[in-house]
Amino acid sequence: MKSIPWRTQGGISFRQPTKGSGMGVHGGPLRLGTITDSHVAGIGAADTYFNNRVHLGLSRALLTEALSWLTPRVDALLLLGDLTQSATPEEFRFVLDELDATELPCFVVPGNHDCPAPTDDGLLAGHLKGRERIRIPGKEPLGPALLTAGHLTRTAGGEYHNRLENPAPARLPVLLTHFPVLDLRPAIKDRGWQYAGDLTNRAELEKQLRAWPEPVLVLHGHLHTRAHAVAGNVLQLGMGALAEAPHDVALVSIDASPRGLRVTRECHQVLEVAPGTRPAVLSPESSSFTFTGRTWLSEVG
Repeated sequence: MKSIPWRTQGGISFRQPTKGSGMGVHGGPLRLGTITDSHVAGIGAADTYFNNRVHLGLSRALLTEALSWLTPRVDALLLLGDLTQSATPEEFRFVLDELDATELPCFVVPGNHDCPAPTDDGLLAGHLKGRERIRIPGKEPLGPALLTAGHLTRTAGGEYHNRLENPAPARLPVLLTHFPVLDLRPAIKDRGWQYAGDLTNRAELEKQLRAWPEPVLVLHGHLHTRAHAVAGNVLQLGMGALAEAPHDVALVSIDASPRGLRVTRECHQVLEVAPGTRPAVLSPESSSFTFTGRTWLSEVG
């Protein structure tokens, strides 16, 4: 196995980019840099635990490092929820300032940590006022893709619901959502990991997406698990958490050419996983999927 290059900064071991990777942003496929579950916390916050240690104390350094690695390699940045740990104005300000500094188009969706109360579903949107580069996608055309997010709401009982409109055809619909649409509970529970929960209307959303006449790509976080799933026309890529092992960011490439539609994911581990840690990983670092006209075929690397 090829050794992984690391560099140390302030006592933290960060993974180095691999030279000669061939990843660029000029021409070719649309390249989307994805981050989820950064859980940016207040300075001095104590770590918590889910399946492994959630590094709240390093959350700011991890986000800065993740954006530093992705920015020169992608056309746009996607943050798939739980940007913050406690949804404070200062936590949001840190995340959004870091995104602004990249000077890239940035698309964000809230997670449960970003709207902790029933009245908070518009909280993230409020913090985006005056930040022209950063937005929650409605129906946002971007190269061969049409980015959409639906509308996440929290009930008085603490459950979450997403309402989604059908997109216009002609581009690949890419749903940015914190919560998964295809069911991953059995796969995750069978491995002995905790399951973070689903939308109250997950099954209805799956039915809605599978009824669309075109292929659909779903990008999500929440589960702190790197995974993928296919159901007919729906390809779902679950991203590993940044704040918890595997400390992932991912480069998702969409190539719509006369040869067909191909989606590739290349994951990059930002922070070295501590010895004894068992990261929640169901998919390899590198994988590709091709749409056949009826379903997605996997070319897992």
